[in-house]
Amino acid sequence: MGANLFYMPHGISVDPDNNIWATDVGLHQVMMFPRNSTTPSLVLGEKFVPGSDASHFCKPSSVVVSRSGNVYIADGYCNKRVVVYDTNGTYKTEIQGDWSVLHSLALFEQEDTLCIADREGRKVDCIGAGIKNPQEFGSSVLEAKNIGRVYGIAGHGSTLLAVTGSDTGINPGGIILDLADGGRVINNWGTDFNNPHEVAISSDGKTFYVAEIGPNRVRKFELVPSKESFYYRD
Repeated sequence: MGANLFYMPHGISVDPDNNIWATDVGLHQVMMFPRNSTTPSLVLGEKFVPGSDASHFCKPSSVVVSRSGNVYIADGYCNKRVVVYDTNGTYKTEIQGDWSVLHSLALFEQEDTLCIADREGRKVDCIGAGIKNPQEFGSSVLEAKNIGRVYGIAGHGSTLLAVTGSDTGINPGGIILDLADGGRVINNWGTDFNNPHEVAISSDGKTFYVAEIGPNRVRKFELVPSKESFYYRD
């Protein structure tokens, strides 16, 4: 899938209805593919035309979709904003924040919280998702700062998994943050990563996957609780 369709695909995610969402930073577009389809039923953004309004993006990087039908798009490299649509592609609202490069998103729907991996800001920033309380959309929930260049994040329960790339004094790897404890880092993992770029977690929270560029591989892990924290098994 994707021949003669993508130019520089970047992010991929699956929504609660098993539709596939893909971002293309070269086309400046976001596409939605229904389950078992190789043709997008929804395309947001104008092909090869960057912009910053309701119908244009500039290098969108990531998408997450709520069960209630909010589509959150990290318009991520140039515009430094999160744009919200419904699943029909109707623009709803957006927020700009103190972000450098929005590289990945994670949604905690029960907590009405959206987390943003700010890669060059070296932090994870969590804000109100505005699902249950629209007036709280964009309000600050917590910040986890100085944790390295955060490329990918994924969440389950109150746990946030993150993968970080090489940075000054920090080797590539993975971290686990507890959002219920102010974003405290409770474990490190993936010390043998070379260039992790994204992470995804299963709906039951027991399995997660890390995509690395450079080695060009996807690795599968199991998340196993212990008495004190968590550990992973490759």
